[in-house]
Formats: sequence, structure tokens, C-alpha cells
Amino acid sequence: MLYLLTHIFLYIIGATLIGWLIAYSIGKQKENRLIEDHQNLQSKHSLLEDYRDRINKDFYALKEQDRAKTEEITELKKHQDSQDHRQSHFISSHYSNTKELEKSIDHYQLEAASANLKVSELMERLSKIVDEKNVLKDEIRDLNSGVQFERDTEFHSLNSDRKKLSAQVNLLQNERGDYEERVKNLIDEQSSLSAKVKELKKHETDPEQIEELTTQIINIRNERDDYFDRLRTISNVLESSA
Repeated sequence: MLYLLTHIFLYIIGATLIGWLIAYSIGKQKENRLIEDHQNLQSKHSLLEDYRDRINKDFYALKEQDRAKTEEITELKKHQDSQDHRQSHFISSHYSNTKELEKSIDHYQLEAASANLKVSELMERLSKIVDEKNVLKDEIRDLNSGVQFERDTEFHSLNSDRKKLSAQVNLLQNERGDYEERVKNLIDEQSSLSAKVKELKKHETDPEQIEELTTQIINIRNERDDYFDRLRTISNVLESSA
């Protein structure tokens, strides 16, 4: 009986130990799973924190970019306003300069017409001088037929006058040709300036180009004044010889 009880007790102890080992093994597995789950959660938590940090970093970067873009837009608006102001000023100045050029060209056309009239008058005077030279030739022929001393003396005087008049006529004819050529060139330059003014009306140009055209007009005026001075000198000579 004691032997049986002893075996039963040993069986109970063995079963208890086996049960405890099974329970310990199951508990250990659960503990390992819990530890693994905890580590996974910690890893996920770290990933979430990293993701949150990246989001915060991207947010601050985007916020900084937005601030920079806002400042850039403000600067661009200021620059655009400045450009609009300069463009408005340039258009106003361009319009004013164009009007001045048109007035200068109209004035130049009137003076060119006056120059043409003076050239015509000069040609008429030259024609009269040529006629006088022909009259002198006739008188010289008359003197050549005589033998009187006074007529010989008068012949020499008239011949000298004829030579002077011939030289003057040749000089004036040469100058007339030069002035006629210059008048043609001035008219061509005036046409060129008119074309440039039309281009200025069609297209915007920089102030340097307008200044260059203004300088050309001033140069033409100076040359034109010199031309008129020479015409006046020739007119005075012709009047004194008439």
C-alpha cells in the first residue's frame, strides 16, 4: 500500500513537474513573443518618430521656401513696378523726342526748299553772266577790227575783264554743281530721317538711338547753315559783278 502511495505521489510530482515545465515553456514562448512584439512596437515607434521628424523637417523647409517665395514675389513686384515706371517714362520721352524730330524734319524741308530756290536764283545769275560774257566777246571782235589806240586799250581792258568774268563764271559753275549735289544729298538724308522716324513710331527704341538721330539732325543743321553762308557769299559776288 505504501509502495502504491509512493508511486502515486511520485506520479503526481512528475505530472506537476511536467505541467510546470509545459507552463514554463508556454510562458517563455509568450514572454518571447511579448518581447518581440515590444521590440517591433519600439521599432515602429522609432520609425514613426523618424517619419514625424522628417515631416516636421519637410514642413519647416516648405514653410521656409514659402517665405522665400513670398519675398521673391514681393521683390519681383517691386522690380515690375519699377520697370513699368521706367517704361512709361521712356514711352513719354520717346513720344516727345519723336515730335521734336518731326518738327525738325518739317523745318529742314522748308529750308531745303528755300535752298533750292536760292540755287535757282544762282543759276539765273550765272546765265546772265554768260550772256554778258558773250556780249563782251562781240565787243572784243569789234575792237579787233579797229586800229585806233583807244580801242586797242579798251580791247585789252575788256579782254582782262572777260578773263576775270570767265574765271568767276567757271568758279561759280563749279560751286553751283557742288551745291546742287549737296542739296540732293541733304534731301536724301532728310528722306532717311523720315523713314527712321516712322520706324520709331512703330517700334520702341532705346534713348541712345534717339540721341544718335538728334545728333545727326544737329550735324545736318550745321552743314546747312554753312551751305547758306556760302550761298550768300556767292549772291553778294554776283550782285557786285552785275
